[in-house]
Amino acid sequence: MATIVGGIATSHTPTIGFALDAKKQNDPVWAPIFKGYEPVVKWLEDQAPDVLFYIFNDHMTSFFMDHYSQFALGIGKNYPVADEGGGARNLPALQGHPELAEHIAKCLVADEFDLSYFQEKVWTMVATLPCHSCSLMQTVGQCKLCHSKSAS
Repeated sequence: MATIVGGIATSHTPTIGFALDAKKQNDPVWAPIFKGYEPVVKWLEDQAPDVLFYIFNDHMTSFFMDHYSQFALGIGKNYPVADEGGGARNLPALQGHPELAEHIAKCLVADEFDLSYFQEKVWTMVATLPCHSCSLMQTVGQCKLCHSKSAS
């Protein structure tokens, strides 16, 4: 049986990723933002979760009006980083958890939840920023991700 250990929420904007890539973590303008992630990193180190279930909104970069579901569940093995106009950031693809996603999907459908599924979609700054900007990938290590997007 799984144990839910908590939830994390964060603001997101591509400029935070650009600041990280430009090594501005100690810049007076950016330092408070990056410092704010430090307790989250510590908490995740203490919790050592096996899986992160990621819920994020898509900014019509992966889903478009021809298929824009209220909820979609990622069932793929991995998700590369998107090119959002300035080239894809130099970040590793995030590893999915298809087995857990299948279990979640079966449970939700059994409860008559209207759900769509996706694979091979790219991660936008909405999803990569919290992970990479606070070093969660190093903290969580081989932690797998099971994620869902919701319409904003």
